[in-house]
Amino acid sequence: MKRSEKVQKIVNEIFSYYGRKRISKEDSVNYLKNKGFSDEEISRIEFEAISTYIMIAGVIPVSREDNPLDVQPKIVFELLDETRYQILKEIEKQLERK
Repeated sequence: MKRSEKVQKIVNEIFSYYGRKRISKEDSVNYLKNKGFSDEEISRIEFEAISTYIMIAGVIPVSREDNPLDVQPKIVFELLDETRYQILKEIEKQLERK
């Protein structure tokens, strides 16, 4: 799948707004909802951004301040730079050849 310039721009705006290369899914959703995007549009943006390696998704453990033993998973997105993008595209090509 080819990278969409529109999705790339939206994702860059989100990460620029927070000033980090890793943000929570919750922060991303809040930003997009405040910009007027629907839940369906947000899902499409996330899917396209992940499937075209604009960003990757992961899970980190987060504990509650009042109970550090209560650990919950938190979905995070990480913006990919061009080098990591090229590495993932090369891995994808090699897997397709097998």
